[in-house]
Amino acid sequence: MLYAADLIIPADTSKSNLATLDVSLVVGVIEQVEIQIPFGCRGMVHTRALRGASQVFPSGPDQTFKGNGSPVRWDEHYELTDEPLM
Repeated sequence: MLYAADLIIPADTSKSNLATLDVSLVVGVIEQVEIQIPFGCRGMVHTRALRGASQVFPSGPDQTFKGNGSPVRWDEHYELTDEPLM
């Protein structure tokens, strides 16, 4: 399956009022991940993927992805076999 989702982050969004997006998935294996942070964000937008309360991507708990127009893409093997599937 292929999933795509857009998260709109308003200008001046603070760390205390984060923008979030829930994506429902089905049982299976995540084989590739791509994150695109639009040009113009100048490294000011940070993103991460959580499963429940646990951070999945990037793997370090204090890490985030940031960018300015270039996609972050990698091959993955992350099994989704139990709840939560988001």
